[in-house]
Amino acid sequence: MKIVYIISKIDKSIEFENTAIGLKKAGFDMIFISLFPNPPSQLKGFLEEHEIPCYELKYTSKYQYFGILYRIYKLLKKIKPDIVHCHLIDATVIGLRAAKYAGIEKRIYTRHHSSFHHQSAPHGVKYDKWSNRTACKVIAVSKKVKEILIKLEGVPAEKIEVVNHGIWVNDFVAVKPTKIGPVNNKYKLGNHFPVIGSVSRYDEWKGVQYTIMAFKLLLEEFPNAKLILANSGKGNYVETIVAHLKELPEDSYVEIPFENDVMALYKCIDLLVHVPVDDHSEAFGLVYIEPMAAHVPIVATRSGIGNEILEHLKNSYVVDYRSPAEIAAGVAFLINNPDKAKEMTADAFEMVNQNFGFHMKLDALSNIYKSL
Repeated sequence: MKIVYIISKIDKSIEFENTAIGLKKAGFDMIFISLFPNPPSQLKGFLEEHEIPCYELKYTSKYQYFGILYRIYKLLKKIKPDIVHCHLIDATVIGLRAAKYAGIEKRIYTRHHSSFHHQSAPHGVKYDKWSNRTACKVIAVSKKVKEILIKLEGVPAEKIEVVNHGIWVNDFVAVKPTKIGPVNNKYKLGNHFPVIGSVSRYDEWKGVQYTIMAFKLLLEEFPNAKLILANSGKGNYVETIVAHLKELPEDSYVEIPFENDVMALYKCIDLLVHVPVDDHSEAFGLVYIEPMAAHVPIVATRSGIGNEILEHLKNSYVVDYRSPAEIAAGVAFLINNPDKAKEMTADAFEMVNQNFGFHMKLDALSNIYKSL
């Protein structure tokens, strides 16, 4: 079975790397079409190393829509795939239309965003609804996304399949010290405790501003603490986040636009904070399950998959939305009660290992493709 993945704006992605390799091993003929602003992407290099074809088209603006649409249409007519599976907004809107024009009936898209268009960009709702109609199957990455598709966009429940993201859990456990040391040194973390991590874009709904406010409170009790802000510098709330950071001592935080070795980065932090501002803005949130796999305790709000998996004082310290005081209290509790934190991380690891192994995602995708 020949499957074309159409994706947009992805440079490096462990998720897509694992998916491509896993489905190839399962017997599928995998081909990628990538829309990327500055080719070649790291993903293209990875795929080609593993003998998976990747056609990368330079895509920098929506004004290229028709030109890119035609090029994808021509590629699909040449490839003649059995299934086209689109990911992310630009690739979905262009890719589904190109597949329809090319006469490909088995068209799927994965809904990676949640309520973003309904909350922040209402003009995008019409594209979501068009994609829902044009696809023969919509994959939701969590039950919360399925709920939004049904309640807000009128998608029939039988058209939706929930396929959670997954991780190879052992990758987050068996991290070699030779990889941890360089990352630790790069960000000058050795003399700081606790090292508190945040892995979030600077979007308002991600709640990074509340993490920074909480960190300011924590410096009173832990003056040698350090805040790591990974995936920093991009998003719709950059100016506000930067203003909050100016209230912190310069040597108390570090911004990391992108770190290739995220597994090693998790091993360099003592605790992770992830606090989206409501229960629905996060679609899934790998940042919930990755630190759990790495045995890193988390302070979090329930959003996306967090609604399904977070249990207060069992596998996480759950706090209310938009509450710096509760975040600070949760961090202090975990730091001051290391035995309890260790017990919680053990429960969290077991939950992730049982429910989010990458083989489960591969099995689910395989079953969907074979059923079409």
